[in-house]
Amino acid sequence: MYVLERLELAYGETLEAKLRAVAVMVDALDKKQPGLKALLRSNGIGDNALVVAQLIGQAECWHARRKR
Repeated sequence: MYVLERLELAYGETLEAKLRAVAVMVDALDKKQPGLKALLRSNGIGDNALVVAQLIGQAECWHARRKR
């Protein structure tokens, strides 16, 4: 099963919004501490469903902390 299919099964219709939230978080963190984007691109790390799921969870926490 492909990565996107696994993520769609797990997150359904909310996947696109969650991935946008991850992108915002990764962009902000990479600006603060360069290298995160390169790490995710290297060796296909960012193409792993488990890694993406972890990033989604972290993005939810990150955005919640920023709203305080």
